[in-house]
Amino acid sequence: MAWNIGLALAAVLLINGLIFLVNPQEMSSDRQTPLTPPGYIIGLVWIGLFICMGLARWKLVGSGEGGAASAAPIVWLAALCLAYPVYTGGLRNEAIGLIGNVVTLLFTLGVIVFIFPKSRAAAFLTLPIAIWLTYATFLTALSVRSL
Repeated sequence: MAWNIGLALAAVLLINGLIFLVNPQEMSSDRQTPLTPPGYIIGLVWIGLFICMGLARWKLVGSGEGGAASAAPIVWLAALCLAYPVYTGGLRNEAIGLIGNVVTLLFTLGVIVFIFPKSRAAAFLTLPIAIWLTYATFLTALSVRSL
């Protein structure tokens, strides 16, 4: 369990650190809309979501339903989430961010459907990611609309 959580946590902390180094104003309390939490809160949310992904992977590996192979969608989901700051140009391109949010949300929902028969616990641990992505997509759509 510790390995799964530790690796997920290390990945998200590395990305959060890079975001801060490349674009320090992202961690400030400046907000695009009144509904947008400060950047440091968003970073903390992602830390929690990556812990959920680590726990989901652990549950899938231990489920006996294909072991590590059945956990591959969680790894791909984590990689897709980690790529977001890269393909949005350091979180600067809202239009690309909106497309990325939608694609990642749809992928997350597909992962939940795929892993549910193997481990309900893993599927429920993945659900907060879909909820957050729905909220983030809404906020990004508002931001893009106001451009």
